[in-house]
Amino acid sequence: MRRTLTQCPLCDAPFAITELQCSECDTTLHGDFPPTRCAFCALPEDQLKFLELFLRCRGNLRDVERSLGLSYPTVRARLDVLLTRLGYGATETAEGAEPEGDSEPSDRRREILNDLDAGRLQPEEAIRLLESLG
Repeated sequence: MRRTLTQCPLCDAPFAITELQCSECDTTLHGDFPPTRCAFCALPEDQLKFLELFLRCRGNLRDVERSLGLSYPTVRARLDVLLTRLGYGATETAEGAEPEGDSEPSDRRREILNDLDAGRLQPEEAIRLLESLG
């Protein structure tokens, strides 16, 4: 799947869309066109792949855990980061209650650091997960 470039590959600044061209008749429009507002379209590649795996596993975090070879708290933290990125409260449920089985942030930090140490996480992902814990 080809995704629209949203960031400069050199400096990571957001791209501005300034020209649109018809592939059939060559009509060209110049201007300042806002990028898509689709939060799913703006996901980084690693989060998009995690979302696809999550959906293939039908939302079963234990299956995601087994597929990735990561601990449950790490998979849960990745899901929380994804939900936050999409604009949803990471710990909200339909009733607004805390989800069961949620571990303490210090336990999650320790788990993330253990996964990083074992090579199951890349440093960038570990940083993102740790930042999501606050």
